[in-house]
Amino acid sequence: MKRPLLSWLCLCGVLSLPLSSWAKAPPPVKAVKLTEKELESLERSEALWKRCEQPRLAENQNFRLQQPGSPLDGRALVAVLCLDMGVGVRFGLFKDGKLEQLLPEHPASAWNADEVQAVSFSDVDGDGRSDLVTIVSAMSGVGPTAAEPFNVGAVWFQTPEGQFVSDPQAEAVLEKVREPTVKKVLAALKKARVRQK
Repeated sequence: MKRPLLSWLCLCGVLSLPLSSWAKAPPPVKAVKLTEKELESLERSEALWKRCEQPRLAENQNFRLQQPGSPLDGRALVAVLCLDMGVGVRFGLFKDGKLEQLLPEHPASAWNADEVQAVSFSDVDGDGRSDLVTIVSAMSGVGPTAAEPFNVGAVWFQTPEGQFVSDPQAEAVLEKVREPTVKKVLAALKKARVRQK
């Protein structure tokens, strides 16, 4: 007896997959370093620098994002160290030279942020969108280890509109990661199944 194709698909479990798994995810984000000219253009026109009195661009960690079919395509991700507030670090997402989103505060700003060590895009929660993982070195500024840098990891999850949001559960998981790297952050979040369905 021949079964129709629909019956075989149901028996094999193919049709039991969520509809979102049938949709084609965009390709991975390609992050291209911004040129000096692009950075100068942003510095002249944008309010991200006005949020701190002594801004300094994070070295080699400012990117133009390429991801066809995604709201991130064509945007720029810029990191600024604010030397006047202890030392805080802020990330901004730009579109057409204008600040589109000031990302949630990085946990390294609780200390004296020193340098942005890594920026990476990965689908942490399995929703098909590229989430943003960052590693920032910081110093406590007090005690015998005041000037010894340590790394602080953070993750921001991408919404369907291309914005980035923080998650308290993810922050709690990352507080426990010793000497975080992008690889350790991703492993800890996947193990804890943060935001996964």
